[in-house]
Amino acid sequence: MSDKDRERATRNKKPHGSEAEDTGASSEPVAGEQRQQQQVEPAPTDFRRHLWLLVLILGVVAAAWLANRVVAAKPEREPEAPASPASTETSAPQEPAVKIPSYRELTEAQRLAARLSIHSVVAGGRRYIVASPAHKPPGSDEAVAPRLFDVTETAEGFDIADTMQLPGMYADRFPLLDQSSDEPPQFAPAKDVTILAPDETVIVVSQGEESRAYPVRILNMHSAVRDDLAGTPILVCWSFVTQMPSCLVIPAEDAKVRWGTAGRFYRGNPVLYDEATGSLWDSFSGLALTGPKAGTRLGRIPATVHPWGEWQARRPEVLTLTASPSYGQGISAMVAAYLADQEQPFPLPGYDPETSGGPPAKAFVIGVQIGAQAKAYPLAALLEAGHNTLEDELGGEKVVITVTSFRTAHAADAEGNLLDASVMLWSGWKSVCPNTEVWSAPTD
Repeated sequence: MSDKDRERATRNKKPHGSEAEDTGASSEPVAGEQRQQQQVEPAPTDFRRHLWLLVLILGVVAAAWLANRVVAAKPEREPEAPASPASTETSAPQEPAVKIPSYRELTEAQRLAARLSIHSVVAGGRRYIVASPAHKPPGSDEAVAPRLFDVTETAEGFDIADTMQLPGMYADRFPLLDQSSDEPPQFAPAKDVTILAPDETVIVVSQGEESRAYPVRILNMHSAVRDDLAGTPILVCWSFVTQMPSCLVIPAEDAKVRWGTAGRFYRGNPVLYDEATGSLWDSFSGLALTGPKAGTRLGRIPATVHPWGEWQARRPEVLTLTASPSYGQGISAMVAAYLADQEQPFPLPGYDPETSGGPPAKAFVIGVQIGAQAKAYPLAALLEAGHNTLEDELGGEKVVITVTSFRTAHAADAEGNLLDASVMLWSGWKSVCPNTEVWSAPTD
């Protein structure tokens, strides 16, 4: 063997990648440094592991659901009689019938989806809910991270499965309007507001001698307005799903706290959150559902709905929330189509079209609750019976119902004081008040 061959063989015996021998430096410091880097690099947190697990579970459930729907859609094959050549030539292929899920199946699927949106951080013993999934806002190239809320503490009787996430209803896309923000919503006297048609509706809230009007067209997009009325901080809320107006009173000690919409709905009504504690609140009842405030309740004052033409003529000086003429027209058209179909596509816990009885799902009722007794008065039925005004007794007290249209009404006590009654869809009222009675015209 030549000297060159011996030298080549010696080089080939070197371990692969051991450049340290070529430079004369020891390989031990390099290995030690690599071990140190491996120790410094943080391992995935429990949160990240659970988030990936959640994504995996959702994928498996979606695949199983789709497979189930495909199998259910295939009709059972029956023995076929031999077809004549003539009938074979003229018969057209038939489309397989697709099974439409029942309302109860939709509700159960929604409850499963809500439960799958919860994950636990094992190390801290906390539970979180994905209230607004990761998404890209329109016109933006940057994705918004998922919005999470701590739901470890919950109010008595609250079930997170009774909440739902509607596609496209993200918390940052249609934020709550805030009178105390850097860009507060604009108000103008009713006589100067020209963006509304006479048959559109406004939510009216009064405190003492002061009143404000909030067009439903604007609240269809934002769900709530944070305002100050006669020195009282309030939250005026609206749900296009249940057509529910409400007004919640913020305690004076929390007057500086900022509020937002959480991107989820509870029994068909928007869920709010306060930035001070991250607690989730029901916009209908004012109950804190989760978080440090869980179980506490905000006060409510009456919020009534009026036809804009009638209200503008009667109270031309009342300040009204306003915007550009085309603001909210698109979503208002979608809501009109939603109301035109009498079936309820959204799963509302506590309501079942097969067992709930009462009027159609999207019939407007005025719901009144005094003490433990609750009653729904269908507005169309009242008008058909000639009851523009109806006197009734509820919870041992006199109640006077006044109907102004098949979508608007209000209730008062024996002295004429406005009651905190709720005009909303029957399916929505049945969901928030499952044990309600239903008024019906007496028969002779």
